[in-house]
Amino acid sequence: MAIDLAEYPREGRDDASNKGGEGVRSIELIFTAAFCYAAALSGGCGMARPLRVQYPGALYHVTARGNERKAIFRTDADREQFLAVLAQAVARYRLRLHAYVLMDNHYHLLLETEEANLSLALRHLNGVYTGYFNRAYDRVGHLFQGRFKAIVVDKTSYLLELSRYIHLNPVRIRQPLALARYPWSSYWAYIGRRAAPAWLAREAVFKEQGSGLLN
Repeated sequence: MAIDLAEYPREGRDDASNKGGEGVRSIELIFTAAFCYAAALSGGCGMARPLRVQYPGALYHVTARGNERKAIFRTDADREQFLAVLAQAVARYRLRLHAYVLMDNHYHLLLETEEANLSLALRHLNGVYTGYFNRAYDRVGHLFQGRFKAIVVDKTSYLLELSRYIHLNPVRIRQPLALARYPWSSYWAYIGRRAAPAWLAREAVFKEQGSGLLN
């Protein structure tokens, strides 16, 4: 019996970004084991797909990567389209998006669900964007590598830390890129460089930070 536990992407990972990571993975392990035990009692734990931990109020670090690590964004127009679909998903599935970053071949989201509907929301996001991308570049087939990865995290302990991890992703991968020069994340909205979209929920991060601007 194999359980595929989600984990942080390997590139750019260091000791600082992994601080407290054991606690994060332990949370998901506990929930996954509980669900798997219940499924095993009914003979259903040998399923091909790993169980998703979903419940109202859950906070997730979500990542998805391009198939064969290929680019999922080729132009800025692609990134704008993805953000438009993301805004649609936030509204339709009643999500609270705390932070995001778009890299060439993957993305990170820090989001909270009001309902137990993470899989539905991500199916919409990745599915609609894949349809756009395939039409735009006259291609067929999967755009993303398998299913998305999602880690359940404790809001009180990890919200601020994960928002920093997500915003610093461009620096780790594209050194020595200055963070303030990278427009495809929620960082600019946090530091006041551009207006925050209505679908970005900054209040909880600001509360943890203790100020009106993210350092």
